[in-house]
Amino acid sequence: MVERVPLIGVLMLDTAFRRWPRDIGQCAGLPFAVRHRRIPNATVARVVRRRPLERRTRDAFIAAGRALVDEGATLVTTSCGFLYREQSALARALSVPVVSSALVALPSLQAVHGGRGAPGILTFDAQALGPITVNDAAGGEVACPVEGLAVGSHFRAVVEGRCRRPDPVRLRADTFEAARRLAAHAPSVVVLECTNLAPWRDTVQAVFEVPVIDLVDVIGRALPGVTR
Repeated sequence: MVERVPLIGVLMLDTAFRRWPRDIGQCAGLPFAVRHRRIPNATVARVVRRRPLERRTRDAFIAAGRALVDEGATLVTTSCGFLYREQSALARALSVPVVSSALVALPSLQAVHGGRGAPGILTFDAQALGPITVNDAAGGEVACPVEGLAVGSHFRAVVEGRCRRPDPVRLRADTFEAARRLAAHAPSVVVLECTNLAPWRDTVQAVFEVPVIDLVDVIGRALPGVTR
């Protein structure tokens, strides 16, 4: 019997900025094959918010996910961690496993690392993400420390489409500053909500002595045999 090679279907926001190796929205630096499908009008403004997607937009994501499955995807993910709010809807609608965001790993990370505190979240927009909690061993809720990229940062301007010439030095510097703020909360493990932070995870890891987890790690754990 021939083993099926994993193909990750990626539901993409409607953006046009340059992406760097290990970002799920491109192909370089990933330990698996990917196929991308952009959802028209799924802009940053429509997805990066506290509320779930509008029904029309959710239906467009589901339709794109089904198309990716028809094209051979063995797992479906997304290019934006804010879509964790759509995990249940996507999982119900698609016939393959769904990892909508690195944030879906928070419960399992709390179970492993919770003795040292709550997982910390490094996000694109802390205000839009809002409070995030996980259950502790006793069944109570623990607040996860959250820090985001600065509102006026170069990183935010690039992703939001206000800057057409991304500077990797400035992107790394913005990442470092956000990581430094999160470090003040002494998280037990760090989760990168934003898939665009993954290329700069070495910068984040240099700030912390605890593990740094991105979407590629979470997908790898769902796919036996994949080296992360």
